Amino acid sequence: MDLLDGKAVLITGAGRGLGRAYALHAAAGAAVLVNDVREDLAEEVAGQIREAGGRAVGEGGSVADPERATPLVEKCVARFGALDGLVNNAAVGHHLPPWQDDPARIRILIEVNVLGSMYCGTAAARVMHARGSGVIVNVGSGSMLGQRGAGALEPPPAQRWAL
Repeated sequence: MDLLDGKAVLITGAGRGLGRAYALHAAAGAAVLVNDVREDLAEEVAGQIREAGGRAVGEGGSVADPERATPLVEKCVARFGALDGLVNNAAVGHHLPPWQDDPARIRILIEVNVLGSMYCGTAAARVMHARGSGVIVNVGSGSMLGQRGAGALEPPPAQRWAL
Protein backbone atom coordinates (compact mmCIF):
# COMPACT_ATOMS: atom_id res chain seq x y z
CA MET A 1 0.00 0.00 0.00
CA ASP A 2 1.32 3.42 -0.97
CA LEU A 3 1.91 5.87 1.88
CA LEU A 4 -0.32 8.47 0.19
CA ASP A 5 -3.24 6.21 -0.78
CA GLY A 6 -6.50 7.82 0.25
CA LYS A 7 -4.83 10.97 1.60
CA ALA A 8 -5.49 14.60 0.70
CA VAL A 9 -2.62 17.06 0.33
CA LEU A 10 -2.20 20.76 -0.37
CA ILE A 11 0.92 21.77 -2.27
CA THR A 12 1.80 25.46 -2.62
CA GLY A 13 3.87 26.79 -5.51
CA ALA A 14 2.89 23.70 -7.49
CA GLY A 15 2.47 25.30 -10.92
CA ARG A 16 5.98 24.45 -12.09
CA GLY A 17 9.38 23.19 -10.99
CA LEU A 18 9.68 21.14 -7.84
CA GLY A 19 6.15 21.98 -6.71
CA ARG A 20 4.73 20.54 -9.92
CA ALA A 21 6.86 17.42 -9.47
CA TYR A 22 5.64 17.04 -5.87
CA ALA A 23 2.01 17.37 -7.01
CA LEU A 24 2.38 14.83 -9.82
CA HIS A 25 4.13 12.39 -7.51
CA ALA A 26 1.58 12.78 -4.70
CA ALA A 27 -1.28 12.27 -7.15
CA ALA A 28 -0.26 8.63 -7.58
CA GLY A 29 -2.21 7.97 -4.37
CA ALA A 30 -3.48 11.22 -2.88
CA ALA A 31 -6.02 13.80 -3.87
CA VAL A 32 -4.14 17.05 -4.46
CA LEU A 33 -5.05 20.69 -4.10
CA VAL A 34 -2.58 22.37 -6.46
CA ASN A 35 -1.87 25.98 -5.48
CA ASP A 36 0.14 28.52 -7.43
CA VAL A 37 0.17 32.29 -7.60
CA ARG A 38 -0.69 31.79 -11.28
CA GLU A 39 -4.10 30.16 -11.41
CA ASP A 40 -3.58 29.01 -15.01
CA LEU A 41 -0.52 26.98 -13.97
CA ALA A 42 -2.31 25.52 -10.93
CA GLU A 43 -5.21 24.42 -13.10
CA GLU A 44 -2.87 23.06 -15.78
CA VAL A 45 -1.19 20.75 -13.25
CA ALA A 46 -4.53 19.76 -11.71
CA GLY A 47 -5.85 19.00 -15.20
CA GLN A 48 -2.84 16.83 -15.95
CA ILE A 49 -3.48 14.88 -12.74
CA ARG A 50 -7.18 14.42 -13.58
CA GLU A 51 -6.35 13.32 -17.15
CA ALA A 52 -4.11 10.62 -15.65
CA GLY A 53 -7.02 9.40 -13.50
CA GLY A 54 -6.15 11.22 -10.28
CA ARG A 55 -8.12 13.61 -8.15
CA ALA A 56 -6.98 17.23 -8.14
CA VAL A 57 -8.21 20.78 -8.08
CA GLY A 58 -6.25 23.90 -8.99
CA GLU A 59 -6.40 27.07 -6.93
CA GLY A 60 -4.68 30.36 -7.68
CA GLY A 61 -3.52 32.88 -5.14
CA SER A 62 -0.46 34.03 -3.28
CA VAL A 63 0.40 32.42 0.04
CA ALA A 64 1.79 35.82 1.06
CA ASP A 65 -1.82 36.91 1.56
CA PRO A 66 -2.93 35.78 5.05
CA GLU A 67 -6.53 35.83 3.81
CA ARG A 68 -5.70 33.01 1.32
CA ALA A 69 -4.20 30.41 3.66
CA THR A 70 -7.28 29.34 5.58
CA PRO A 71 -9.48 29.22 2.45
CA LEU A 72 -6.87 27.00 0.72
CA VAL A 73 -6.98 24.55 3.62
CA GLU A 74 -10.78 24.74 3.83
CA LYS A 75 -11.11 24.06 0.10
CA CYS A 76 -8.97 20.93 0.43
CA VAL A 77 -11.14 19.67 3.29
CA ALA A 78 -14.39 20.56 1.51
CA ARG A 79 -13.33 18.98 -1.77
CA PHE A 80 -11.56 15.87 -0.50
CA GLY A 81 -12.91 15.42 3.02
CA ALA A 82 -9.59 15.90 4.80
CA LEU A 83 -6.21 17.53 4.88
CA ASP A 84 -3.52 14.96 5.60
CA GLY A 85 -0.52 16.86 4.32
CA LEU A 86 0.77 20.29 3.41
CA VAL A 87 3.86 20.94 1.32
CA ASN A 88 4.94 24.57 1.76
CA ASN A 89 6.84 24.88 -1.50
CA ALA A 90 5.93 28.38 -2.76
CA ALA A 91 8.98 30.63 -2.83
CA VAL A 92 10.64 33.57 -4.50
CA GLY A 93 14.30 34.47 -4.81
CA HIS A 94 16.37 37.46 -5.85
CA HIS A 95 19.96 37.20 -7.17
CA LEU A 96 21.43 40.63 -6.49
CA PRO A 97 24.14 41.98 -4.22
CA PRO A 98 22.54 43.43 -1.07
CA TRP A 99 23.52 47.01 -1.97
CA GLN A 100 21.65 46.72 -5.29
CA ASP A 101 18.53 45.03 -3.94
CA ASP A 102 15.22 46.76 -3.56
CA PRO A 103 13.46 46.76 -0.17
CA ALA A 104 10.15 46.00 -1.91
CA ARG A 105 11.59 42.78 -3.38
CA ILE A 106 13.08 41.82 -0.04
CA ARG A 107 9.64 42.34 1.52
CA ILE A 108 8.05 40.05 -1.10
CA LEU A 109 10.69 37.41 -0.38
CA ILE A 110 9.92 37.49 3.35
CA GLU A 111 6.16 37.57 2.81
CA VAL A 112 6.16 34.54 0.50
CA ASN A 113 9.04 32.43 1.85
CA VAL A 114 8.55 33.00 5.57
CA LEU A 115 5.09 34.37 6.24
CA GLY A 116 3.41 32.31 3.49
CA SER A 117 4.74 29.12 5.06
CA MET A 118 3.59 30.32 8.48
CA TYR A 119 0.10 31.30 7.27
CA CYS A 120 -0.48 28.01 5.45
CA GLY A 121 1.24 25.95 8.15
CA THR A 122 -0.84 27.48 10.94
CA ALA A 123 -4.10 26.99 9.02
CA ALA A 124 -3.16 23.38 8.21
CA ALA A 125 -1.97 22.63 11.75
CA ARG A 126 -5.31 23.83 13.13
CA VAL A 127 -7.16 21.25 10.98
CA MET A 128 -4.60 18.50 11.54
CA HIS A 129 -4.57 19.00 15.30
CA ALA A 130 -8.37 18.77 15.43
CA ARG A 131 -8.33 15.43 13.61
CA GLY A 132 -5.26 14.13 15.45
CA SER A 133 -2.85 13.69 12.57
CA GLY A 134 -1.17 15.24 9.58
CA VAL A 135 2.19 16.14 8.10
CA ILE A 136 3.65 19.52 7.14
CA VAL A 137 6.72 19.66 4.92
CA ASN A 138 8.53 22.99 4.55
CA VAL A 139 10.68 23.03 1.43
CA GLY A 140 13.86 25.04 1.79
CA SER A 141 15.96 23.78 -1.13
CA GLY A 142 19.43 25.29 -0.72
CA SER A 143 18.16 28.56 0.69
CA MET A 144 19.73 27.93 4.07
CA LEU A 145 23.17 27.91 2.42
CA GLY A 146 22.86 31.35 0.87
CA GLN A 147 24.77 32.63 -2.11
CA ARG A 148 28.04 34.51 -1.88
CA GLY A 149 27.58 38.13 -2.88
CA ALA A 150 23.80 38.08 -2.73
CA GLY A 151 21.49 39.36 -0.03
CA ALA A 152 18.31 38.04 -1.59
CA LEU A 153 18.23 35.86 -4.71
CA GLU A 154 16.66 36.80 -8.09
CA PRO A 155 16.68 34.13 -10.85
CA PRO A 156 16.39 35.08 -14.52
CA PRO A 157 12.77 35.84 -15.62
CA ALA A 158 12.29 32.40 -17.20
CA GLN A 159 13.14 30.72 -13.87
CA ARG A 160 11.16 32.92 -11.45
CA TRP A 161 8.97 31.22 -8.90
CA ALA A 162 5.57 32.37 -7.70
CA LEU A 163 5.42 36.04 -6.76
